[in-house]
Amino acid sequence: MRIRLATPADFETLQEIERRAGTLFIDVGLPEIAEHPAPTLDELHEAEALLVAVATGGQVVGYAWVERVDGETHLEQLSVLPEHGRQGVGTALLDAVVDWAHARGDRAVTLTTFRDVPFNGPLYAKRGFCEVPEAEWTEAERQLVADEAAMGLEPATRMLMRRSVQ
Repeated sequence: MRIRLATPADFETLQEIERRAGTLFIDVGLPEIAEHPAPTLDELHEAEALLVAVATGGQVVGYAWVERVDGETHLEQLSVLPEHGRQGVGTALLDAVVDWAHARGDRAVTLTTFRDVPFNGPLYAKRGFCEVPEAEWTEAERQLVADEAAMGLEPATRMLMRRSVQ
């Protein structure tokens, strides 16, 4: 497997990965996440960076959507095809995001995620991300959480996490 920057030719595949990865949330009691629409082509075009995991044979099997928040790297989305889960694809993408942030001179990578979903909060914690107490959130991070709440994501089930890249 290798990681590379996505091209517009990958965007429809990324939408399909998002739809299929979303079905995993049905099994953890969050069917509304599975029903959430995949990012539009315009949203993907506007992303700061999209990193894709390419399996042997050339199939794109996962992606990481990276944005900038408060001048730092923020992982907006990480999705892997279910049949490629638990094979290190997500970890490879996370490592690539950290490397991308480091190359830009950022101090950290942030993300928001579900606190108790096994393939969310606990997974990121095992990969070096730590929960950031609400009292330490920046104004932009508060806005991220507020935007998620406006989309129907219950703030009590979510958390902001950070990993140093230095």
